[in-house]
Amino acid sequence: PKKSPKRASVKADSPDVKTQLIKKLDDETEKDSDIIVKGLMTDELKEREVGHVSRKVYVAWAKAAGGTWVGILIILCFGAVEGINVLSKWWLTYWSQHGSSESGEIQFLAVYAAINLAVIITTFIRVVIVMLAGLRASRRLFEELLDVVLRAPMSFFDTTPIGRILNRFSKDMYTIDENLVSTLRSYLSTIFSVVSTILVISSITPWFTVCLIPIIIFYVSQQMYFNITYRELKRMDSVIRSPLYALLGETLDGVSTIRAFGAEQSLLRRLVDMLNKQQNAYFLTCTAQCWLAIRLEIIGTFIILFACLSAVLQHGSHGGDAGFAGLAGLAISFALSVTQSLNWSVRMASDMEANMVAVERVEQYRKIPSEAARALDKDVALGPYWPSLGAIRFENAKLRYRPGLPLVLKGLNLYIPARSKVGICGRTGAGKSSLCLALMRIVELDTGSIKVDGVDIRTVGLSRLRSKIAVIPQDPVLFSGSVRTNLDPFNEFTDERLYEVLGRVGLYVDRAASSSSLSSMSERQTSPVVKSVEDEVFESGNNFSVGQRQLLVFARALLRGANVVIMDEATAAVDADTDARIQRVMRVDFQHATCITVAHRINSILDSDYILVMDDGRAAEFDTPANLLSRGGMFRDLVNASKEA
Repeated sequence: PKKSPKRASVKADSPDVKTQLIKKLDDETEKDSDIIVKGLMTDELKEREVGHVSRKVYVAWAKAAGGTWVGILIILCFGAVEGINVLSKWWLTYWSQHGSSESGEIQFLAVYAAINLAVIITTFIRVVIVMLAGLRASRRLFEELLDVVLRAPMSFFDTTPIGRILNRFSKDMYTIDENLVSTLRSYLSTIFSVVSTILVISSITPWFTVCLIPIIIFYVSQQMYFNITYRELKRMDSVIRSPLYALLGETLDGVSTIRAFGAEQSLLRRLVDMLNKQQNAYFLTCTAQCWLAIRLEIIGTFIILFACLSAVLQHGSHGGDAGFAGLAGLAISFALSVTQSLNWSVRMASDMEANMVAVERVEQYRKIPSEAARALDKDVALGPYWPSLGAIRFENAKLRYRPGLPLVLKGLNLYIPARSKVGICGRTGAGKSSLCLALMRIVELDTGSIKVDGVDIRTVGLSRLRSKIAVIPQDPVLFSGSVRTNLDPFNEFTDERLYEVLGRVGLYVDRAASSSSLSSMSERQTSPVVKSVEDEVFESGNNFSVGQRQLLVFARALLRGANVVIMDEATAAVDADTDARIQRVMRVDFQHATCITVAHRINSILDSDYILVMDDGRAAEFDTPANLLSRGGMFRDLVNASKEA
């Protein structure tokens, strides 16, 4: 009886059972992921445009390319090139009919060479103008897109998947950079070629105009029908790519976790399934192009047939004029090339509209609401030293993250004295971080006001406000580059100043120089990490530990010399020694600044001047630590709970 549980345990630990458990977990994860992906695709399908690409989209691209005058210049260049091409072929016909003497041949040859030289020059000018216009449009659209996204409020990033944003900056911008200009050039070239062909044939053989109208009607109907399908397939392709990019980004971010749990096959199946969905739209696009090619070949065949019949009828009406034979040959030669021109004109027209979908998707982001103004006229009146004291007052401050969501700050009234050290604590969801977001205007207040040194922060430009507040976030953010570029990206400080702040946080020790008591204490506790400000920093700072990354961010805040400092749970993920070092630097280097510390560790804020206890978006308690501990209440309960933990 005692051995049965042991045998059951061994059976439960067998490889077969483990495999089944992992497979079951993979299936459940895959189902949840499919629901999320379908939700993302459904959201973007609702957002995508339908029908023809709006004329406003074409106007937006034209304005970005240079406006009306650039458009007129491009059309004139294409018209000139096509006109000179027709002149070149007509000159060959004229030469064949009138060239006889050797001296005349040289003259005809010289004129023909001059005409072709003009073709080369005008073609080169045309290509340069179109490419420059395309580059200008791409640069302008990218700058506008980047500016809109960077100025977007946090609610936009909370509700928009990262894959959808990346799709605009990658696939859509690639289409605008690479495909749109070449498609525009080919489209205009084929359109002018078709128009010149019809004009030449009609001028030589007027009978051709009789059958021209039904050909045009059939041609336009087929083009419109094809454009509807092709355009929507392109839109579908763009929509399906967004969750694909999101999956790739999530896979790269969590590759270590995926390998640890052996979930490679599950993710591979999801990726293959999403690729198949994306390829479906691409395959249908190819089949639609084949459908179009067959019908355009039929149109081209009828044009050649009617051109030949018209030439025969016209020749009969001329009474067998021998001079007409050369012109008839010219008309038929143009007709023979019209099939390819028609094919390319419709295909390029469809590609043009399909590629304009990328501009349409970029233009959609111009509707994103922007944050408040970066700079205001009052910024100059405040002077360069505002805020000089750092006194902060919240007056009936109410905050919600998005319209329709509940309030997270519910009429907060609070006064933080200048140069005081305030620790904020409270349970999860009490509104601690929301208070800091409101102070930085990351999220705007619904009602109420926040004043710093008596100035309502709503009357201050965002750039001025945020540059005067040093923020040390909970999750340290470093960029690939060097220590210098992470500390001082705008090259505002000297190397001596950079080494000084690195020494204060204990990441650098100059053994040849005299060090302060704080630096000496840091040196005894840890060995220097940074040898030079040119040391390489990997992406996300992966070559530094979490604590070291936090200290680098802290050094970056020291450089600012701000009179208001916010630490949003900055010591939540660091060891006790790093936490103690940060607290000492806060006391020494920011002794003349107002410091607001949001912390989970109650002992890290016990030496603060004041303690703010947040509860349900309100200031439940605000006093010195000694008074709060003596009177009892929420703060003392939190202290007792931390001791028991």
